[in-house]
Amino acid sequence: MGLHQRVEVPAGFVSSFSVYVRSTNAQGVALERGNESFRATVTQNWRRLVFSGESIGNAEATTFGIVLDANSSIEVFGFQVEAQPAASPYRSTYQKCGVYQNTRFKSDDLTVTTNGPNQHSCTVELIHGDRF
Repeated sequence: MGLHQRVEVPAGFVSSFSVYVRSTNAQGVALERGNESFRATVTQNWRRLVFSGESIGNAEATTFGIVLDANSSIEVFGFQVEAQPAASPYRSTYQKCGVYQNTRFKSDDLTVTTNGPNQHSCTVELIHGDRF
């Protein structure tokens, strides 16, 4: 049994899919990204599972999901897909999606710093509401 959602993240992009899980008994689960999967064991303590990396293939969208082993029962919350190599702190939106309608970039400039091979960083400032 599983739960999946198709997200407009093209194959070849780096993304991070995360979810918090726990169960009264040790259970096996798999996080899925397209045709790839990451297996983990769920225990009684809340644990954040993270599946990050570049998706393979050439699809224009990617399906992310969680799949339970047979006869399993777990608690989950905080599903999050992000276009970056690591999961950021969970942020509840209380909405059907994580899109902030009244949010814009503070500046048109974007400075990217190369930290090492295939490692880059930048700082993005956002403004929300009627301040633009």
